[in-house]
Amino acid sequence: MRAWLSNLLIELKLIFRDRQTLLLTYLFPLFFLFLFSTVFGRGESKTVTALLPGMLCISAMASGFFGLSIGLVAARERGILRRYKIAPINPSLLISSQLVTHFLISLSTLILQIALAHLFYGITIAGSYANLFLMLSVGVLAFLSLGFVLASVAESVKVAFVAANLFFFPLMFLGGAALPKSMLSPTLQTISGLLPSTYLVEGLSQVIVNGEGLSNIVVPLVVLLLTFAASLLIAARLFRWETFERLSWSQKSLAAAIVFIFVVAAIVT
Repeated sequence: MRAWLSNLLIELKLIFRDRQTLLLTYLFPLFFLFLFSTVFGRGESKTVTALLPGMLCISAMASGFFGLSIGLVAARERGILRRYKIAPINPSLLISSQLVTHFLISLSTLILQIALAHLFYGITIAGSYANLFLMLSVGVLAFLSLGFVLASVAESVKVAFVAANLFFFPLMFLGGAALPKSMLSPTLQTISGLLPSTYLVEGLSQVIVNGEGLSNIVVPLVVLLLTFAASLLIAARLFRWETFERLSWSQKSLAAAIVFIFVVAAIVT
């Protein structure tokens, strides 16, 4: 426990010393907030409120795909993770401390966005703040765990950056974060039902715009929790301390099996 807490504090200090991480974690989401609110929302309170779930989803995805994954791959490339390998630290301890660190940072970013949207555009939250906090927390955890999977398989920072974009933009446009799902073709709407971003946007919309209670956001919560659990299991199985380590067929097979089960569950849901 002492090693876990020590690593958690160190990770927090490192994040606040890293200008690139702070840029991606704080300035990038705020840029999207003011851009979307001004251009698409025209500064109107009601319109900005309707856009807010998508903007919060974009921020959560950016934290996982860019903030966490690229930082972890960079640490592996620079040989920082190799030093942990000889210490009494296992992958689960490192992953969990990283997860909590980025969870706290990401959640603070989302809360800041909501506060600024209320201050500058007068948005109102129709539902319970407790349900909003729960929905945000589960969504952030889901995308952070996906970021861990990305970091586990990426060979370099360049590869991680390209892969992050390949995940980020389809999830943003097909999941309803940047465009309403009604604008998509029936085929693309069916595909969007398999994407975690869809469920985060829908869950946040139910709380923020419609004021729905906990019973009406159960499905998005369950899907995002399944995403979190499956992705974290895959990340722990594929975790590598050093860049030159290769993934075994058993590791790849387990990851493929978990993804298959998750896709089937999403289709059934």
